[in-house]
Amino acid sequence: MQGGVHGRSAAGECVTRVLAAAREVHRVLGPGLLEPVYRNALQGELAGRGCRVQAQGWVRVTYKGAEIGFHPVPILVDGELLVLVAAEGAPTVERRERLRAAMDATGRGRGLLVRFDRPSVAYTVVLRGAQPHPSDVEGRDERAG
Repeated sequence: MQGGVHGRSAAGECVTRVLAAAREVHRVLGPGLLEPVYRNALQGELAGRGCRVQAQGWVRVTYKGAEIGFHPVPILVDGELLVLVAAEGAPTVERRERLRAAMDATGRGRGLLVRFDRPSVAYTVVLRGAQPHPSDVEGRDERAG
């Protein structure tokens, strides 16, 4: 992909901005806190950097035309990138599937799973439509020191 892991598209630049904000949140807070703490800090950091941030919400789920419930939708950044914050609990594979389901439900083509439960930020870029996820790009920051 041209431009490295995240590309040079507007979507790639959005991923880069979110990762920079996540690194700052992790630098200040470190690992070990609960997901809502990181989610709130990341939303504030992104807003402070001029990003449009829509807080986590819910989308209706229908089955054969009948409404059957709601599915959580992660943070939406700049109207294009869904960001799921993880700090404890389910393995990355389950989180990635939750993010993929939210992407399908909202029609978004790119998502970012950001993990704060490590010594440094870990992330997975998830692209819609690829099975069984060969397009997902994983990475981890190396903490100096």
